[in-house]
Amino acid sequence: MDLELAALRERFGTARTSPDYRDVGNRCVAVLEAVGEVVYDKEKHLRAGEEVPSREKSKQRLERYVEDSLAGKENAKVRGLVSMSTRLGPTRAA
Repeated sequence: MDLELAALRERFGTARTSPDYRDVGNRCVAVLEAVGEVVYDKEKHLRAGEEVPSREKSKQRLERYVEDSLAGKENAKVRGLVSMSTRLGPTRAA
């Protein structure tokens, strides 16, 4: 995940054109995929009859993590941020 974040920061710092900013968006997707890979634990989050979601299914991975790990009123803002970040991304993050 550190490599993805470093690449995102570097690219954002040098972006000047629309294609540059599209690349920034692609790098954001890569960061979400890396986060999904880090937080998703098949032992905790996989339900009976399901298959482990692929790395590209970061939305599914993050939603399951949030569902299982961030319940309660005190985590409402975090759940909202995760929901918004996975909704706004391109279809790869779905």
